Amino acid sequence: AFLQLKDRLEKEGLFDPARKKPLPFLPQRVAIVSSLSGAALMDMLKIMHTRSPQIETVIYPVKVQGDGAGEEIALAVTDINNNVSNYPVDVIIIGRGGGSIEDLWAFNEEVVARSIYSSQIPVVSAVGHEIDFTISDFVADMRAPTPSAAAQMVAPVRDELLERVNTLASRMRRAVCGKLEDARDRLLEFPRRYGFRQPLDMVLRYRARVEELLYGFSKGMGHLLALNRERLIGMGSKIEGLSPLKVLTRGYSITTKNGKALTTTKGLRRGDRIETRFHRGTAVSVIEETARWTNCKGREHEV
Repeated sequence: AFLQLKDRLEKEGLFDPARKKPLPFLPQRVAIVSSLSGAALMDMLKIMHTRSPQIETVIYPVKVQGDGAGEEIALAVTDINNNVSNYPVDVIIIGRGGGSIEDLWAFNEEVVARSIYSSQIPVVSAVGHEIDFTISDFVADMRAPTPSAAAQMVAPVRDELLERVNTLASRMRRAVCGKLEDARDRLLEFPRRYGFRQPLDMVLRYRARVEELLYGFSKGMGHLLALNRERLIGMGSKIEGLSPLKVLTRGYSITTKNGKALTTTKGLRRGDRIETRFHRGTAVSVIEETARWTNCKGREHEV
């Protein structure tokens, strides 16, 4: 029955290493699912208090052998997970001391295996002695050879942690001091560099260069503006010479009707109003009559 259940659960993926959760480095609260009367519980509590007295330990008393033991263990694991929002737990240890195969059989039951598999909290299986293996060992996130070893896995030694912190702090101090020394050396080196020894010379050189560029720009723009001015004056003279208003200065005039220039009397009627523009001023006239003119072939035309 043991091997058949083991093979079936393994095929379902309950033993898959990829799904196993790591144990927290510094747990704040640990739940122990075990028997109140067993020596294993006392050993775990003593070791955890000695190594990390700051860790809070919560005990879930259950039967670890006999009828109904498997159901109690599974129910305890499930209850811990269901209450995690109100009473968070970082690690669960399930275990007991050594015994016969029959004594350990509760940890081979399928209901226990599935409760461990469904747990969102890392589970350490600590059942019997190092030579004892149960289904719980294969499903759990971590297997401890004994309950005492499980307590050591979960609770780091406080003194060792302090020593490790002090070591890391010393390394950090040395690293920071080294960086500061390097920065100080670079700062002391700056005044010896040419750029910092002669800052005024650098400013004067750049200023002279800027003034040179500004002078060249101003001179070029002045020349360009003069050329464009001459071109505009020439174009203005040409436009003025081509203007029809230019002829008015020579005694000519322009007559319009309704804004349109008239070149003939054709279309004019008695009473029409026309406007004549002179070089200076305009005159409005009313048509009384129009005259005709005869060309060189003797044909009469309206003028």
